[in-house]
Parts: sequence; structure tokens; C-alpha cells
Amino acid sequence: MNTLITNYFDAETAIIGRIRAQVPELKDVLSPFSVGDMVEASQPSPAVHVIYGGDNVTGNEAGNGARRIIDQRWLIMLAVRTPKAQLQNTTEIRILAGELIPKIINALQGWAPTEWMRPLVRVNGPSAGYSSSFAYFPFMFEGRILT
Repeated sequence: MNTLITNYFDAETAIIGRIRAQVPELKDVLSPFSVGDMVEASQPSPAVHVIYGGDNVTGNEAGNGARRIIDQRWLIMLAVRTPKAQLQNTTEIRILAGELIPKIINALQGWAPTEWMRPLVRVNGPSAGYSSSFAYFPFMFEGRILT
């Protein structure tokens, strides 16, 4: 992790490539700016959205304050759609998602996306979201960096 950062968002490209390689069942891996930018009508399914989730500044410093330890956060949002799932019967959508979730987690957890980031660890993230025939399953990962 001593390598200097040349592009602060290099992890995004690496995460997208890793998910595509490890979870080929996905129709696409996208990178919107925010959760609000995900549009159900035009989105393939199943798909993953990789969204920069901000930084968690730990408060620890190095080099007499010249450097900070930062946990860079990445939200991985699995979007799944099936017409079989309706508001009162959503089992089908969880069956579909349930087969993909372990593959996504195993692809990222403990893997370092760049040479200047420690391996990703899963942390608490937002709750899942649902609408008629659509579900979103979010997973938050952090990678420690030194800035």
C-alpha cells in the first residue's frame, strides 16, 4: 500500500472488471453516479451497479499529519427483475438474487483492486429496496488507502 495514488478512482474500473469476470451470468455491470441515476425501465437484469460511496476518514494520520488513512467506500448494487415477483409474492426474485449474491461477495471480499489499496472488506450498507417485479440488493465494501 506504499505505492502513490495516480488516479483516485482506479478501483472502480478494477471492480467492474472483476465482477464481469467472476459473475458472467450478469447482463451488465454499470457505473452510475448515484443510486438515483439507476432507471428501472432501461436497465438490464440481472445487473450490478458500482457506485463510489465516498470516504470514511478514520482520523488516523501518518507522517506528522502529511498523510491520512482513508477507507474508500464502494457500493455494489445488484438489480434483479422478474415478472414472476409481485408485491405480495417476492420469493422468485430472491431465488434469482440469492444465486448471484455469493458470487459477487466472493469476487470482491478480500481482493485488492489496486496496488495502493488494501483488500476490500464488507461493511454495513443500505437496506435492500423493492418495487413490483424489481429488487435492489446493496453491498458496501471499503478499501483502505493512504492519502
